[in-house]
Amino acid sequence: MSDDHVSLVQTTADDRDRLESMARELIERQLAACVQISGPITSHYEWEGQSTVSAEWLLVAKTSAEGVDGVVAALRATHPYQLPEILWQTVSASAEYAAWVRGRLATS
Repeated sequence: MSDDHVSLVQTTADDRDRLESMARELIERQLAACVQISGPITSHYEWEGQSTVSAEWLLVAKTSAEGVDGVVAALRATHPYQLPEILWQTVSASAEYAAWVRGRLATS
């Protein structure tokens, strides 16, 4: 993979304050270079046999491919859900932005 990629790790939760705390931890531990929280969003899903609609917030953390495991572990350790949605993908980025992300991480 060339150096012009970043990895996005995302999760959702119904507690914005908890996500804010998780975002601060990711930045302070240098696991993510940038974390954005957006919402509320409306989520529709089935859980334990019940059709559910809930207001949630979306957290997206920017890291390197090597940093994904650390971000995922940190999210799992503090997530308020029994089964959190944690998704990640690697995306193309400008070389300058990708270099900035790598420079902000403890793994760089």
